[in-house]
Parts: sequence; structure tokens; C-alpha cells
Amino acid sequence: MMNTGDMLQVGGQKQIFKAFLWGKQAQLSPIFRYFPYFGHYIYCNEWRIQVLHELLCRREVFPDGILYASKESHYSVFKAARMYRMDCIKIETLMSGEIDCTDFKAKLLQNKDKPAIVNVNIGTTFKGAIDDLDLVIQTLAECGFSRNQFYIHCDGALFGIMLPFVEQAPQITFKKPIDSASVSGHKLLGCPMPCGVLITRIEHVNALSKDIEYIASRDVTITCSRSGHAPILLWYILSKKGRIGLQKDIQKCLQNAKYLRDRLRNAGVSVMLNELSNIVVFERPPDEEFIKRWQLSCQGNIGHIVVMVNVSKQKLDVFLDELTEKLSTWSKEGAHPCVAFDIGRGYCFCFFYRISFDNNNRGRDNGDNRGHVLYNNWRGWLWSRGGSYSNNNASTESQPSNRSVPA
Repeated sequence: MMNTGDMLQVGGQKQIFKAFLWGKQAQLSPIFRYFPYFGHYIYCNEWRIQVLHELLCRREVFPDGILYASKESHYSVFKAARMYRMDCIKIETLMSGEIDCTDFKAKLLQNKDKPAIVNVNIGTTFKGAIDDLDLVIQTLAECGFSRNQFYIHCDGALFGIMLPFVEQAPQITFKKPIDSASVSGHKLLGCPMPCGVLITRIEHVNALSKDIEYIASRDVTITCSRSGHAPILLWYILSKKGRIGLQKDIQKCLQNAKYLRDRLRNAGVSVMLNELSNIVVFERPPDEEFIKRWQLSCQGNIGHIVVMVNVSKQKLDVFLDELTEKLSTWSKEGAHPCVAFDIGRGYCFCFFYRISFDNNNRGRDNGDNRGHVLYNNWRGWLWSRGGSYSNNNASTESQPSNRSVPA
């Protein structure tokens, strides 16, 4: 089942496909607070092809623009930049994983003569951090970038669908000076094939599109054609669940993520959960067989679990029971790894910096400063011998997240 052309035009293809596309747009438009005359929606049959598409839009708008993306951005962003031979600057991140706007500002000021193409993460892949969109916009203004000198894309692969259903969550809306936003169709929504939706402003699509006579429409894609199955399936999922069903799914994910975090913390495991996130980050288990058995995604000293709709508390209990049983064996072989440079001191339960989280004084050391002394003495000893801790976030370890606080 093939799909070609522009959904906004009456072309030679069967109009039933366009009916489903319009139906899906009608379901997504209130989520991102945009309207068809104001924005343009493009369905992509491969999730990361839309990265290529929106980055091509950015390059066409600003051929000499510089791409700014935090180092926690998905690796496909940097791969696409290499493919298009675009200048790309990586921005440092806070401990939470969100973009460090202090570093962003410094690098903007170094390149004021060129337009800024900014990738804003609405949920980073590993830590589930949400970049502060309003602060990014404010930083651009403070650096003297007018509206016609920057392009902002919001990468909302997983969280782009979740945030609109969470109270007091930051709004990702086209009423703000953003140019495009994207969401995945196969993550939270559960479409059986990889797919995604890119929403961008009409003028950016017009810069890329070209009329093709024999399909009686204009081409607005990179691949020229798309699967016709995914739009129908996404329309079905959105129609069947509705806003109430989606909200229930999202609340379940967030509540179960907090449950997992609390159980890990009570077991003495270093763990962090960003606000509004369903991605639980914790110290990497030292047993590779355990990692393979549970298919844990790991990076350096930390691993994470993405708590989705299909992950019940019962399933989490099975994982936690096995983990707790093995903790006694692992603790005999060595102390907890120090992940202070990975997720922050307040979440690290290593020997050098152990904090007691209780209901009355969360995130504090209850007046016992021995942890501070041991931790700082250990770092001083390491650095005095020319050593360093293998973590890229060391330079920003003291910077708190704008949203992540011990819960």
C-alpha cells in the first residue's frame, strides 16, 4: 500500500489515504496547538528519515546556518549533519541531561554572524531530559538573534506525545517561535512499524517541494513515496484510545517509573528520574549476564529502563527481586560504583558520597558532612595524580537541572 504526493492537494492517488492522513492531522493538531493553515504535517515511513527531512528544511532556510545540538541529542542528528556537510556545534549539558544554556549562549556569541539552527530535545534518549524551550528562545534573544535568524526544531520522539497530557508540563506549541516538531509513531503509540510525524511551517515545506506531473501532486518527501499502512494504523490507535485513553497510558508510565525509582533507592542503588520522565537511570549492574538477560541499555557507568505501557508493576517486581538478590553478591565483590559525575552527587550511593533520602529531608546529608569530606578528598587525591574520572559531564557537575530535583 503506497502513499505519494502532498496530502493538502487533490492528486491522482486514492483519496481514502488522504482521508486517513487528514484524520490523523486533526487528532494531532490540538496536541501541538497548531492548525492546518498554519502548519504542515508530513508523515515519514521511517522515524529517522524525518530527521533528514527536517534538517534539510533547516539547511534550505539557512544554507550557511550552524546546527546547535546538545551532546545528549540522538546520534542520528549528528549523522544527518555529516551527511549534509553542515557545521555542527555540540553544546554541554547539565547533570540532568538537558542543554546547558550558559554554554549555548557562549557559543552563540562566538558565531553571531551566522544563523542558528537549534535542535531542542523534548526528552533525551538516555536520561529523558527535557530541554528548556523558553530558556533557549530567551538565550537566542539575549544574543541578538532576531526571528528571521534562527530555526528551532523540537525533537519529541517519545515525550512529544506525553507532555500535552501532563499537568503543568512545558508547552510545545507553534504559538511560540518554533519551526518544526516531530513525534514517533512506534514508541508510545505502539505502531507495529517504525514511523514518525513531522510538523513544520508551510513556508519551509514550500522551499523543498516540487510539482510532479505524473502523480498529479507535488512531492514533499525525501523518499518520494511512503507506506500507506502506518497512517491507517496510527489513525486507528489514536481513534481507539482517544485523549482519555492516552492520558491513562501516560499516567501509568509515569507512576510506574516513580515506583521503580523508589524501590531502587530503597535497595541502596544510585538512581535518578527526571521530572516528567518515564526513563529511570541507575548505576550499571556489574554482571553482564544480568544486563543481557534483562536487555538493559547501558552507557558507561549507568544504565536505564524506559517504563512503557506494557511494563506493569508485577514485571518490575520480578526484575527488582532478582536485582535485590544479586546485590548482596555484587556488594561482596566491590562497592557501588561512583556515578556522581553521571547523575549528580545527590543521587549517588557510592562509599564516597552516600546521602540518606528520607521523607523529611530529601537530598540532604542530615548534618553529617563525612560524605562531603570523603568525596572531595578522593577527588583531590585523584586529580593530584593527574587522573580524571571518565565522564564528559565533570565540568558541569555542580550545575543543577532546571527541573530535576530529588522527589
